[in-house]
Amino acid sequence: MTMQKMYPNLDRSFSVDNDDQIPVVEIYRGVGIEDQQLPERVKFVKGEIDRIHRMSGADELFAYASDPLNPPEPRMLAGARAEALCELAAEERRPRAISVEQLHVATAGLGCQRWRDPDRFASLLDGPGGIERDEPKITMV
Repeated sequence: MTMQKMYPNLDRSFSVDNDDQIPVVEIYRGVGIEDQQLPERVKFVKGEIDRIHRMSGADELFAYASDPLNPPEPRMLAGARAEALCELAAEERRPRAISVEQLHVATAGLGCQRWRDPDRFASLLDGPGGIERDEPKITMV
Protein backbone atom coordinates (compact mmCIF):
# COMPACT_ATOMS: atom_id res chain seq x y z
CA MET A 1 0.00 0.00 0.00
CA THR A 2 1.41 3.38 -0.94
CA MET A 3 1.74 6.28 1.47
CA GLN A 4 -0.89 8.21 -0.54
CA LYS A 5 -3.41 5.38 -0.07
CA MET A 6 -2.66 5.14 3.66
CA TYR A 7 -2.72 8.93 4.09
CA PRO A 8 -4.95 10.40 1.36
CA ASN A 9 -4.34 14.00 2.49
CA LEU A 10 -0.59 13.71 1.96
CA ASP A 11 -0.47 15.38 -1.48
CA ARG A 12 -2.76 18.19 -0.38
CA SER A 13 -0.90 18.77 2.85
CA PHE A 14 2.70 18.44 1.84
CA SER A 15 2.99 19.47 -1.82
CA VAL A 16 1.86 22.34 -3.98
CA ASP A 17 0.75 20.29 -6.99
CA ASN A 18 1.69 17.10 -8.82
CA ASP A 19 3.89 18.97 -11.33
CA ASP A 20 5.99 20.31 -8.44
CA GLN A 21 6.70 16.96 -6.77
CA ILE A 22 10.31 15.84 -6.49
CA PRO A 23 10.88 12.76 -8.69
CA VAL A 24 11.23 9.46 -6.84
CA VAL A 25 13.61 6.68 -7.83
CA GLU A 26 11.94 3.90 -5.85
CA ILE A 27 9.23 3.15 -3.32
CA TYR A 28 10.21 1.74 0.06
CA ARG A 29 7.47 0.68 2.49
CA GLY A 30 5.04 2.93 0.66
CA VAL A 31 7.34 5.97 0.74
CA GLY A 32 8.89 7.49 -2.36
CA ILE A 33 12.67 7.81 -2.18
CA GLU A 34 13.67 11.12 -3.77
CA ASP A 35 16.14 11.34 -6.64
CA GLN A 36 19.69 12.76 -6.53
CA GLN A 37 20.96 10.76 -3.56
CA LEU A 38 23.94 8.44 -3.30
CA PRO A 39 23.27 4.75 -2.47
CA GLU A 40 24.65 5.23 1.07
CA ARG A 41 22.19 8.05 1.65
CA VAL A 42 19.28 5.99 0.29
CA LYS A 43 20.20 3.19 2.71
CA PHE A 44 20.16 5.71 5.59
CA VAL A 45 16.77 7.12 4.47
CA LYS A 46 15.29 3.60 4.38
CA GLY A 47 16.50 2.99 7.93
CA GLU A 48 14.83 6.22 9.05
CA ILE A 49 11.57 5.17 7.35
CA ASP A 50 11.74 1.93 9.34
CA ARG A 51 12.27 4.02 12.48
CA ILE A 52 9.14 6.09 11.76
CA HIS A 53 7.10 2.92 11.32
CA ARG A 54 8.12 1.94 14.88
CA MET A 55 6.93 5.25 16.36
CA SER A 56 3.41 5.50 17.72
CA GLY A 57 2.96 8.83 19.51
CA ALA A 58 1.87 11.99 17.71
CA ASP A 59 4.29 14.09 19.76
CA GLU A 60 7.22 11.81 18.92
CA LEU A 61 6.26 11.85 15.22
CA PHE A 62 5.88 15.64 15.32
CA ALA A 63 9.32 16.08 16.88
CA TYR A 64 10.87 13.97 14.12
CA ALA A 65 8.96 15.77 11.35
CA SER A 66 10.04 19.16 12.74
CA ASP A 67 13.77 18.46 12.73
CA PRO A 68 15.51 19.52 9.48
CA LEU A 69 18.44 17.25 10.32
CA ASN A 70 16.17 14.31 9.51
CA PRO A 71 15.70 13.23 5.86
CA PRO A 72 12.70 14.72 4.01
CA GLU A 73 11.05 11.41 3.08
CA PRO A 74 10.65 10.07 6.64
CA ARG A 75 9.77 13.59 7.85
CA MET A 76 6.82 13.60 5.44
CA LEU A 77 5.82 10.11 6.60
CA ALA A 78 6.07 11.20 10.26
CA GLY A 79 3.96 14.26 9.49
CA ALA A 80 1.31 12.22 7.71
CA ARG A 81 1.15 9.65 10.51
CA ALA A 82 0.95 12.37 13.16
CA GLU A 83 -1.80 14.11 11.19
CA ALA A 84 -3.79 10.88 11.04
CA LEU A 85 -3.41 10.46 14.82
CA CYS A 86 -4.52 14.08 15.38
CA GLU A 87 -7.59 13.59 13.20
CA LEU A 88 -8.46 10.37 15.02
CA ALA A 89 -8.11 12.12 18.39
CA ALA A 90 -10.35 14.95 17.17
CA GLU A 91 -13.02 12.49 16.00
CA GLU A 92 -12.90 10.75 19.38
CA ARG A 93 -12.90 14.13 21.16
CA ARG A 94 -9.60 13.38 22.89
CA PRO A 95 -7.09 16.14 23.68
CA ARG A 96 -4.31 16.62 21.13
CA ALA A 97 -0.76 17.65 21.97
CA ILE A 98 -0.22 19.18 18.52
CA SER A 99 -2.35 20.66 15.78
CA VAL A 100 -2.57 19.78 12.12
CA GLU A 101 -1.47 23.34 11.35
CA GLN A 102 1.73 22.81 13.35
CA LEU A 103 2.42 19.68 11.31
CA HIS A 104 1.92 21.55 8.05
CA VAL A 105 4.34 24.26 9.17
CA ALA A 106 6.93 21.68 10.27
CA THR A 107 6.89 19.92 6.91
CA ALA A 108 6.20 22.85 4.58
CA GLY A 109 7.99 22.59 1.27
CA LEU A 110 9.12 18.99 1.69
CA GLY A 111 8.55 16.98 -1.47
CA CYS A 112 8.30 20.14 -3.61
CA GLN A 113 10.89 20.95 -6.26
CA ARG A 114 10.40 24.69 -5.91
CA TRP A 115 11.24 24.60 -2.17
CA ARG A 116 13.96 21.92 -2.37
CA ASP A 117 17.20 23.20 -0.85
CA PRO A 118 19.94 22.86 -3.49
CA ASP A 119 22.67 22.49 -0.85
CA ARG A 120 21.03 20.45 1.92
CA PHE A 121 18.60 17.56 2.33
CA ALA A 122 15.83 19.88 3.53
CA SER A 123 13.32 22.47 2.41
CA LEU A 124 14.28 26.09 1.90
CA LEU A 125 11.47 26.81 4.37
CA ASP A 126 13.28 24.88 7.12
CA GLY A 127 15.68 27.72 7.77
CA PRO A 128 19.11 26.73 9.08
CA GLY A 129 19.86 23.06 9.43
CA GLY A 130 19.76 20.00 7.27
CA ILE A 131 22.53 17.68 6.14
CA GLU A 132 24.68 18.93 3.25
CA ARG A 133 24.06 17.26 -0.10
CA ASP A 134 26.71 15.21 -1.85
CA GLU A 135 27.80 16.26 -5.32
CA PRO A 136 26.34 16.89 -7.78
CA LYS A 137 24.19 19.76 -6.55
CA ILE A 138 20.65 19.87 -7.85
CA THR A 139 19.50 22.52 -10.25
CA MET A 140 16.63 24.72 -9.19
CA VAL A 141 13.44 24.66 -11.24
